[in-house]
Amino acid sequence: MGDDKTFTSPEARASGSDDPDIRHLAERYGITLEQARDLRDRCGDDQPLLEREVQELKGGRHA
Repeated sequence: MGDDKTFTSPEARASGSDDPDIRHLAERYGITLEQARDLRDRCGDDQPLLEREVQELKGGRHA
């Protein structure tokens, strides 16, 4: 049934696209969901570390 709004495809669950924290991180920093998941796995909730890693990921360094 195409009207079931509660159904999430296996692909969406596997990709983590239904995780609002990961989606927010990706949108906030302009990175892919995969990059956001990797950063979250490596940095956890450490915001300063996340921001430094994003800058490094994007090729810029803030000193």
